[in-house]
Amino acid sequence: MLLVRLLIGYHRAIDGDKSDFNSNHNTIDDYHKAINGYHTNFNANHGDFDGKHSRLNALQNNFDGVA
Repeated sequence: MLLVRLLIGYHRAIDGDKSDFNSNHNTIDDYHKAINGYHTNFNANHGDFDGKHSRLNALQNNFDGVA
């Protein structure tokens, strides 16, 4: 009977560890999604900066042509 209780106790402990692991894994997934969101925003801002830089170069070329 004692052996059965020990086995049940170990089984519950393993289930608890598995639950903690799954919870931590979900937290890591959430952080990963957030990082991907920041990365997407960074890329969008970088593309916007490139577009503004191109327009600035075009204006500079216009001034160079006038001067």
